Amino acid sequence: MVEGSDRRRSVRGADHSDPIQLSRRAAVRDHPVNQLRRSDLSAYANIAFQSDKGRGFESAQFNFAPEDLTYVATHYIDLDHEQRVTASAGASYLWRDTRFSSDLLFGSGLRASLTLPDGTTIPNGTHLPYYTQVNAGVSHLFHLPGAGTLTTRFDVINVFDRQYQIRNGTGVGVGAPQFGPRRGYFFGISKSV
Repeated sequence: MVEGSDRRRSVRGADHSDPIQLSRRAAVRDHPVNQLRRSDLSAYANIAFQSDKGRGFESAQFNFAPEDLTYVATHYIDLDHEQRVTASAGASYLWRDTRFSSDLLFGSGLRASLTLPDGTTIPNGTHLPYYTQVNAGVSHLFHLPGAGTLTTRFDVINVFDRQYQIRNGTGVGVGAPQFGPRRGYFFGISKSV
């Protein structure tokens, strides 16, 4: 667990080229689960919990509405890149030089501004819906006599074509909506040297 105060951290994390600065308090817990590895089967799982708050813009105030500046000057807010829970898991199985693999990604949703019934806005006062993404792949290793090996692979990203927003364009430091990847098919060939 990391706890502390860093008065010059960027709203977007470790990228110090970002001009938006806030005072910050952070608490992060990361719980990796040891990998399971047998001769033909391997698996992993990871989960992380995060809480990251900031108060008072230290730079780039011209980017924000006066009411947001006033609110953030007197209240701690959740930072835009904060996602309370992030998890991943995966497994692969090797059968006769063919490897089958799959992984799962889960996120509890990044921050967004909350508009109250009276019309006031709390910067980063809510979060987007959770999302999951499942990926799968298969690869095969061909043994070429006197020429080494050749590996072919086929991967499907976002198998179920789940549509989800990573950001909705609201919140501190967020200028445009962003979406997770749509279903994609990828082929590859590699040759040992």
